[in-house]
Amino acid sequence: MNELADLIELTDVPALLPHHPSYPTVFRWALHGIGGVRLEAVRLGRRWFTNRAALDAFSRALAAQTIERLNPPTTPAAPTSKTKPKRTAAQLARDLDRAEREFKRPAR
Repeated sequence: MNELADLIELTDVPALLPHHPSYPTVFRWALHGIGGVRLEAVRLGRRWFTNRAALDAFSRALAAQTIERLNPPTTPAAPTSKTKPKRTAAQLARDLDRAEREFKRPAR
């Protein structure tokens, strides 16, 4: 923040933004940020100030972070078979016989 003439008081920032966030929200952006992205601001006396360039950089950084979160880099997955191997007629008959024997066996 170089130019004093370009400074915007943080209390005036909500009127400049869509959806008009509250002043405490803008103040929190300056003090703590969102997900590691902070709004550049400076305190002069009892008041806090920022500028349009800082607002633009803040919004662009948040947008980039959101895009990255929604579209993570893709890594090629290991090839997998989409269908199970089919059992042969002999395997199916053997499995059915085993299931019938277990079903007919008296409970312990």
